[in-house]
This record gives sequence, C-alpha cells and structure tokens, in this order.
Amino acid sequence: MKSFLSLGLFIFASIIALPALAAPGFKYGNNRQIDPVYGAVNVQCQSPFGMGTQMYNCNTWATVPNSVDVFIAGPVNADHVKLIATHSNGSQTVKTVKYNSKTGQSGSINLLIQSLFQQPLLGMGKNVIHYELTKGSKVISKGQFTSVVTQGANFSCPFETLFESNCTDANFACDQYFQEFGSQCTQALGRHP
Repeated sequence: MKSFLSLGLFIFASIIALPALAAPGFKYGNNRQIDPVYGAVNVQCQSPFGMGTQMYNCNTWATVPNSVDVFIAGPVNADHVKLIATHSNGSQTVKTVKYNSKTGQSGSINLLIQSLFQQPLLGMGKNVIHYELTKGSKVISKGQFTSVVTQGANFSCPFETLFESNCTDANFACDQYFQEFGSQCTQALGRHP
C-alpha cells in the first residue's frame, strides 16, 4: 500500500511538473539586463621607429544573464523553431534555428550581439516573441512569450596601460583591456557622458 501511494504521488508530481518544464522561452530566462562598461587605456608598443603610444576610450556592455541562449519548449516532435521578435519600436527580427526534439531545445540564438555579420533577435525594451515549432513544413506548435531588455547600471574601469605589439588596433586594445582589467570595474554614479 505504501509503495502504491508513493507511486501515485510520484506520478501526480510528474504531471504537475511537466507543464513547467515545457513552458516555452529562453533557457536562462526571458529577460535581460545590459550594463554599459567604459574606461580608458594607454597602449605602449615597440615599433621600427622606437616606442609608440596610443590612448583609447573603450566601451562595451555586459549582459545579465547572457547574450546568447537557446529556446526551450520541452519534448516536441519538431526539427526547427522560427522566432519572430516584435520590438518595442515596432520593428521585427526573424530567426530560424534547428530544434532538437530529444533535448527539447534549439541551437544557440544570438539575442543581443550586434555586429557587421550578426543581427540580434532582441531590442531594448519589450519584445513580443512569436514562435513556430515545425517538422518539415508542418507547424507542430506555436505561441508567444515576452522578453524585456533593460539598461542597468553603468560601470567604470580604471585607467591602465598595456604593452602590446600593435598600437593601432583599437578593438584589440579594448578587448585586451577589458579581459585584463574588467574585474576592477566599479558601478559609476550617474550616466556615462
């Protein structure tokens, strides 16, 4: 009797937990916070003409929890998911990625990285995400959820000096600067000018 009761409670708990597991959205949460980070670096390098020096103002941002995530919807017999994000300004971004029906999640999705070759899915503010899980050309499941991107606190990093082989590559210098000194950044008062 006791084992039958335990089995019944286990099945009941599994049924209750199943919808929570299958709630569609991003694996690490639907909301993101972007924290602007800035600082200055003096780069010194050896050149054929002697010692060179260059100063750069560096800017980046940190995303909490992260800039890349996966879409989860649980065990759905689908092979792709199409995500259509409608941003707070009315513009839209569409991404289609593979979906693994066994793991219940998609491949990686760029949520916030903007570059020459990448367009982020999300924009600042409220994003309404419409999704379609498909198998071949057949729609298996569809729905929507909301993702909000907010700006957090500004962080200021100390002025530092780097010794590099190249003084002219600002992107490289700033990447090195944040890698080496990013842990020393502190929350700034007010907004960055």
